[in-house]
Amino acid sequence: MVYSYDILLLQMIPAKRPTDAIFEDGLSIPNFAKTALPENIMEIVDSSLLLARKGGGGGNLDENGNEEIEIVRIGGDDPQSSGGSRMEECLVSVIEIWLLCSADLPGDRMPMSIAVDRMHKLRNSIS
Repeated sequence: MVYSYDILLLQMIPAKRPTDAIFEDGLSIPNFAKTALPENIMEIVDSSLLLARKGGGGGNLDENGNEEIEIVRIGGDDPQSSGGSRMEECLVSVIEIWLLCSADLPGDRMPMSIAVDRMHKLRNSIS
């Protein structure tokens, strides 16, 4: 079963921590994620996951000899752009897999072989 995948994504994807005040009264991060799918997915994703370095190295150096970099939002600034839309589709797919891996009962969790297969297919679809 895929408990460790659940923990990995629990710590990486949401912009919330399990100890945040929002998770009082029985609300959990998986339930929080379920309520955001699919229309409000970008509201629960940690914004630092959507940033990348522009230029990929070999850029200009500042006065201290450090590379000047520009951080850009993956998918552009326009959430309606095709890049942003594709990013949202990918995030929805990853979170759906995460939710299937985080079922309360171990017997209800997605087997690791299926989770890995789905993640590979998702990766290949965006390559």
